[in-house]
Amino acid sequence: MDAFEEIKKMIVKELSIDKEEITLDAHLQDDLGADSYALMTIAEAIGTKFGIKLELDDLVDLESVEDLVKVIESKG
Repeated sequence: MDAFEEIKKMIVKELSIDKEEITLDAHLQDDLGADSYALMTIAEAIGTKFGIKLELDDLVDLESVEDLVKVIESKG
């Protein structure tokens, strides 16, 4: 399964939103409503799943879910 689908599952689980709301151009905070706790939890889930370390600041600075996918793919 690709990184986007895995990230989508993590976001659905953490934010309790419908998976159709999660698009590549969606912003984690502005569009999907993620707060700092949710971002931290998503970063931990990504670390566990993909074996990479992401800091909260890494996620806050991202413009979109697509940017998150690119970060994971570049570190993976």
